[in-house]
Amino acid sequence: STMRLLCILFIQTALTTLSALPSFASLGRTSDRTDPFIDGPHSVHFATIKPELFGELDYHLDVFTPNSPGKFPVILFFPGLGCSVPAHAYSTVLNRVASWGYTIIGPWSRVKNPLVTYKAKWVDDVMHWAKTNLNQEDVKASLGIHTEMIFDFDNIYLGAQSSGAHVAVEYLKISEDCTPIKAMFLMSPVDGVDPYGILQEYCITPGTCLNFETPTLILAGGLDSLPGMDNMGGMWPPCAPEDLANSRFYSALTGPVIMINTTAYGHMDCVDDDMLDMMETFHICKTDPGSDKNGYRKYVAGVVVSFLKFLGEAACDLGGCLEESRAGIEATFVSKGAVSERCGEAGCSWQEGPLR
Repeated sequence: STMRLLCILFIQTALTTLSALPSFASLGRTSDRTDPFIDGPHSVHFATIKPELFGELDYHLDVFTPNSPGKFPVILFFPGLGCSVPAHAYSTVLNRVASWGYTIIGPWSRVKNPLVTYKAKWVDDVMHWAKTNLNQEDVKASLGIHTEMIFDFDNIYLGAQSSGAHVAVEYLKISEDCTPIKAMFLMSPVDGVDPYGILQEYCITPGTCLNFETPTLILAGGLDSLPGMDNMGGMWPPCAPEDLANSRFYSALTGPVIMINTTAYGHMDCVDDDMLDMMETFHICKTDPGSDKNGYRKYVAGVVVSFLKFLGEAACDLGGCLEESRAGIEATFVSKGAVSERCGEAGCSWQEGPLR
């Protein structure tokens, strides 16, 4: 009948429309495109730059670069404990990310006043030094960096772990012009100076949005909010207290943002074994001794690479990796700001007050 024909046409139209709606699930899986969860096409060179005794640079810089000619985006990575953990403690993750065509600069210092570090004003000095020096051929040659490898300071991504995320967010808050920043990834981000909240220095005010907008990936750990010691009657705080970590950042960011919670992993499981072994010995952060840490680090690197290439290089087929389970890695996913529709739309906007 005519009515039946109209119904069929309506259903067909609706199904066609729904199938056309963008979603991560429709953007491809690792079976039908490049797999970002394996090593990338570039070998990686690592170099450490020491602070200058009487010069401008007063932070260590751990630098990971593709050992290839070409111009590569810069990742400015803020390590944990307010940039007092050496960036090379994350070498498994950062080497894998760099192998996909990214340069990584990780500033750190064990002697800086944490209150000064968390205010992030020093970051501009580090970036000025890096822009002035790192593309000079003699500097690259002295560090063993490929002399035809160019740091692309017009395309910068921010990365951070733990309270290094406080520095990254504060840096954007005070930037006034965040145009060179294209996106940000935060691994188990923590706000504040200490887990007890003794020093009241925060980058986020709960209930108030931040004053910048850039696509952001948050990688949370399911064990983040559990204390490293369970038998201390609440006296031993978790490394990432629930009210200061992960969701605090997700809520303050207006989007686009995706938060992936790797339910079986802890706050420091992304660092290399040497650092993690020390953390486990003293029960500093909660971890599961039986979990596959190396597999987890490869997963973290693969998700970061997928996120950066999805946004910065319009590799839309990699969007599916952002909600793709991997062997042995269980995760939950939440997002806002239509992340799946932002393929190739990296960038940052800033205003003086909260966005909304």
